Amino acid sequence: KGLEAGIVTEGRVTEELVDEWTRPFQDIGGRRAYLRAARSLNNRDLTSRSKHIEEIETPTLILWGANDKFLEPRWAEVLKHKLRDATVEIVDPGGHFLPLDRPDAVAEAITRFLTTR
Repeated sequence: KGLEAGIVTEGRVTEELVDEWTRPFQDIGGRRAYLRAARSLNNRDLTSRSKHIEEIETPTLILWGANDKFLEPRWAEVLKHKLRDATVEIVDPGGHFLPLDRPDAVAEAITRFLTTR
């Protein structure tokens, strides 16, 4: 259900994709690791765990799905203001798992970013 919520492009969520993403969690160790990771997430402040984010000097591209159901697109701007040199591009339509959801738009955005620097 998480993949379906995070991908908005029709037909992208297939049985094969679901199997590929859930395979690591088939045994008890994988499920425990997933639960530990899920419990540690803090959606309230995306940047709170990155104490040194302001020190990043590398130009950074922030790609965000306009239809992200897990992290609202406003977080892209919050993150941008924490970085010294960041560009935000909102992919519309686009969900949480942008490389799976809109690989074409991701590739185009990265190419555009790298060729205009």
